[in-house]
Amino acid sequence: MKRKTTDILLTLWWIAMFVVTSIPGDSLPTVDMIGFDKVVHASIYGILALLLAVALTKRGIEGFKRAALIVVIGLAYSIFDELHQPFVGRTCSIYDIVAN
Repeated sequence: MKRKTTDILLTLWWIAMFVVTSIPGDSLPTVDMIGFDKVVHASIYGILALLLAVALTKRGIEGFKRAALIVVIGLAYSIFDELHQPFVGRTCSIYDIVAN
């Protein structure tokens, strides 16, 4: 996969994440399964981590440095995402940050 394609996919995924987490909570369907939302969080951020890994590899960043950047970027975005949610009628949760 070319670097430009990787960057486009990463950007589109990030935009999709932001759009979905900006939907007011009362507009989302409820699932009565304990922990289901945490599985969704982990899956969404897992895909983000994979796309970041590919994008960083295309830039020649490997090993521990790549892993550290993925964790730092993912954690920073997770915190930002949770802090923005009260502005759109959702709740900010430390448990969601941990799941992310």
